[in-house]
Amino acid sequence: MRRFTLMMVSALLCMAFATWASAQDFAYTFRWDTPGAVKVSVGVITSDPVELDADATSYVVTQTGSAYIRPAEGYIIKSVTDQNGVAQRLSGGERYGGQYCSLSVFSSKNGYVYDIVTEKLTNEGEIEIDVVNGARKIVAYFMNDNADVEHSTYIKPQLSDGVQKVALTAYDKVLVLSATRDVGKLYSIKKNGESVTPDSYVSLPVAHGDKVEIRAYEEAPEIEDVELSVSFTEGSAGCVSSVYNRSLYQFIEDELFANGKVVVENGSEIQFNINEDFVINSIKKNGLDVSVPEEGMPYRVTLDGNTEIEFDATAKVYEDVEAVIYATDGAGLIVRKGASEEDEEIVLGEGEDVADDVTFTYSNGKTFVIKAGTVKKYTVFAPGKSRKFFFDARPGYWIEKAILANPEDPDYTNASPGVLADNAPLYVAISKIENTAGAVVYYEGEERAARFYAESNAVAGHIPVDGVPDMYLKAGYTQIAFDPTYHKTFSTGKAGGDNGKEIVAFLDGRKLNYDDDKMAYSGMKFFDGSVLKVFSVKEGDNPALHTVKFIAADGCGASVMYDMVKKHADISKSLDCIGATLVSITPTEGTVVKVDGEAIVPDSDGVCEFMTSRSRHTVELSAGDESGVDVIGSVEEGETKIYNLHGVEMKGDFESLPAGVYVVNGKKVIKK
Repeated sequence: MRRFTLMMVSALLCMAFATWASAQDFAYTFRWDTPGAVKVSVGVITSDPVELDADATSYVVTQTGSAYIRPAEGYIIKSVTDQNGVAQRLSGGERYGGQYCSLSVFSSKNGYVYDIVTEKLTNEGEIEIDVVNGARKIVAYFMNDNADVEHSTYIKPQLSDGVQKVALTAYDKVLVLSATRDVGKLYSIKKNGESVTPDSYVSLPVAHGDKVEIRAYEEAPEIEDVELSVSFTEGSAGCVSSVYNRSLYQFIEDELFANGKVVVENGSEIQFNINEDFVINSIKKNGLDVSVPEEGMPYRVTLDGNTEIEFDATAKVYEDVEAVIYATDGAGLIVRKGASEEDEEIVLGEGEDVADDVTFTYSNGKTFVIKAGTVKKYTVFAPGKSRKFFFDARPGYWIEKAILANPEDPDYTNASPGVLADNAPLYVAISKIENTAGAVVYYEGEERAARFYAESNAVAGHIPVDGVPDMYLKAGYTQIAFDPTYHKTFSTGKAGGDNGKEIVAFLDGRKLNYDDDKMAYSGMKFFDGSVLKVFSVKEGDNPALHTVKFIAADGCGASVMYDMVKKHADISKSLDCIGATLVSITPTEGTVVKVDGEAIVPDSDGVCEFMTSRSRHTVELSAGDESGVDVIGSVEEGETKIYNLHGVEMKGDFESLPAGVYVVNGKKVIKK
């Protein structure tokens, strides 16, 4: 079975001092339409985006709290909806870098799936902006019209003094202008030669061909520039993570770190953000010691002329932290130092046999017992900085349950993929995936018009099953293999079929009902030999019923299978089929099979097959005598495929065969 990365394997049974309660794994999924069109941040709005593969169209988040969805450069988000079709609120603003959707996701939304629709931005023209003076004192960005502000690009043109051309997208209807706080307001604004009343914040409707003139100063004073220099004592390089000019709302670290100095305006307030991996020993301004900020806080300075800043810092030393894991099958467990597949793997080794029961007793009297002989004990070392290790199942395995068995910390109960070493030991029940059950899926309709996928309590999201690796149903029959203990349920639903079409599904002959959102059939339980039939039909229609009638002469019989795995037990009764159905007939010795008057040549296994295509079919089972024989005595040259009436291919030439009736290239021939 192909691997599905188990990004979320939180504890199915969690222990707490007071409750000893069970809890489901926690995760939720973002899906989008175009690779590279979306950025995802988790935590706070200023968090760095997570690293996504270039071809990724989904991301699974495995922690509660806040998450933020943003468009990538050159895109805009059109909508975000959950699996119930509920639209999520879009927001945006220059302060937070443009458009975004903020989600607060807690336990009640465990397993949610959010679908994101994006659009690639294209230029719809340009405007001309003439900055008479003070470009560095002007804040400018684009918005959509006021009726649709959530669908705004918030693109910030990089203005300079003088005339410049600025491109517009279809979502750039308004040019927002304001002055930095040390200016207060703009002096003058003109659009196509007409004066616009200036203020601290101006929304100026613009369109292709407009000319805008902006002036930041009442007079044209000489802007005083000063030099900011930064240096680090030996071993201190890297103690500053970024440098921000709060007066201009701009980061300046690139130029500053490259040259050791940068030219800025006198009076600017500069913020140095401190790297959490360092301890600041001292900071000097122009050779004099200044107060060191508290740990975790930035250092800020307001420039009053040329300024030299020197940092003296010591890198923190993080020692690895020991943790214990009890696992039922260490071969199926993978442990890493980080959450992604690219992070370094921690080698478990052979492990240590557990000869005696291991019992953990909690203050409420409850106990958790790890039985001897059921697990091995492994010692791992988590990175000292994060004190976390991350666990997952290897391909072909799945995690049934993960329990933190540390009685000293009963409040920490979530055995998520990221585990604090301080909260170990960790117990992991892990099983090998055994695809011992089989089922059949039949699909009739537009190609790629319906999805099919499996779900498991151990996994957030959907997982592939053998035979349907890309989750899209193909026309005709597909045999699948699955593990009933791992593939708990199956679902199918619409996925972009033609307008006016809908998906109709039958499981083991029972018509299914849509979920409440009218978009999917979910929670289907499969058994060994189950048949799911899915049809894409005109809205309001149902698949046609096909009836097969059997007529058997005395002494003639056959075993009949339909839908590849279902048996028609009594051929004295008609077979009613849902839609197009594959019918397989294995005749008894000496029996000839005709369907609607046409003889069916058995295959090499002696099986006659046909696909129902209309409301009524008739199957005749007759004795293998000379009736229906087309040629008597000889075979035309070049005819080489010869079968007896049992469907067994005969070797050698026709003349060497004993007397009897044969099927030669689809025709009955009697040899005397």
